[in-house]
Amino acid sequence: MNIKFLATRIELTPELKGHIEKKLLSVEKLIDSSDETVLYEVEIGKTTEHHEKGDVYKAEVHVRKKGGNIYATAHAEDILSAMDIVKDEVMHALQSDKEKRETLLRKGQMQIKKLMKRLSW
Repeated sequence: MNIKFLATRIELTPELKGHIEKKLLSVEKLIDSSDETVLYEVEIGKTTEHHEKGDVYKAEVHVRKKGGNIYATAHAEDILSAMDIVKDEVMHALQSDKEKRETLLRKGQMQIKKLMKRLSW
């Protein structure tokens, strides 16, 4: 798994890095394991220096893969919850993409079946 980290206005500690990698492992299950070109670009940080309350932390994940790119972003009160939200968004997008591909494949199979029925008459 290729992960590129970028921390803005915060320090990227080993604990935080491990938490992010753990979250991305669940995303890895929905991506083709034979594709070695998958790249995760993760940006985490504070949106401003002077705010102390509210949604001041952000997390962004950009997944570059063979079938297309997926991008998700979230703002939250702490960095861990922002990363959880982004993971859920990426998983939803990957699941949706997978379902679309399966639907198109089924439609193609139905068209072939109809054509074969017409030719067999």
